[in-house]
Amino acid sequence: MLLGFLNRIEEILTKENNDPDFQLSDYFDLIGGAGTGSMIAASLAIGMKVSEIKQKLIDHNPSELNCKSLFGDISLGDREKVRTGLCIFSKQGETNNILEIHNHPDGKYFNQFKDQTISKLVQDSTVHSVSLIDPAFRLFLLAGQHSSPFHWKLGTRNMLIVSIGVNNSEHDHQEANLNNDLIMRLLGKSPQENNNNSEPGKSFLGFKAFTYLKYNEAKNIVIDHFGNFLNKHPVGKDGVFFVSGTHYDLPFESYTKKDIPIGACRIDSDFEIMTMEGLMKAKAGDYLIKGVRGEYYACDAEVFKETYARTDENE
Repeated sequence: MLLGFLNRIEEILTKENNDPDFQLSDYFDLIGGAGTGSMIAASLAIGMKVSEIKQKLIDHNPSELNCKSLFGDISLGDREKVRTGLCIFSKQGETNNILEIHNHPDGKYFNQFKDQTISKLVQDSTVHSVSLIDPAFRLFLLAGQHSSPFHWKLGTRNMLIVSIGVNNSEHDHQEANLNNDLIMRLLGKSPQENNNNSEPGKSFLGFKAFTYLKYNEAKNIVIDHFGNFLNKHPVGKDGVFFVSGTHYDLPFESYTKKDIPIGACRIDSDFEIMTMEGLMKAKAGDYLIKGVRGEYYACDAEVFKETYARTDENE
């Protein structure tokens, strides 16, 4: 069922991009999953077409399918063979702590897991089944938080989240799925809805953080759902597709800031501010700045001291 929906999405986007070799790893910047979903996510991330994955499952009993036969010795940190962002959810030892093991080079656990094989990580995720979590919500937090190494721009025209899953008959799973789906619809905008069910999200965050598509057995996939998100993602130099704001191999030139006055206020407690780039979180002692166009943003206290000086009121 799950692969059927993925196959339909791949067919639609292959046609739209007019590329017979199109793969979902050419389109999605981050693919993730838990348990069996991590196996499918990893297969897509290394460039397998959905039809290839389906054939593997036909040739083998899924419960007996050797991860080694799917992924070989490909490691999480292999930038050449792992073609897009990959996140595998797993549990930490015997605890219930959920690890987000992903291949962003600035990730918290990247150095710890970069040399581990994907087959080992997927096997661990499958054995230590991570239940009652919504990968879509966790991936949103991973991609959109200011403290995240991804730190991608929020907004319905900037971020598309596609959740693929089937209903689970167990009551706890059903309730968790409904709650997770409600949260996603509050935070995001779903073009699948033709009513105002998601209106509370406007007052919940003050804006819609992403476009959200959820597919299960009750949904039909149509091209209109994808709106402005139809083309393949751009791939940077040497296949680096992560944008974290820390590593840019570009010909930077020297500039000096113009002498433009701004307004600033030191805040003595942790605070959050909605900016044109999305939600920013700042710590106690940082400055809230009002720019020349009335926009607000936060500035680290040390950076502020190095960059700004108080204006002489007599000038």
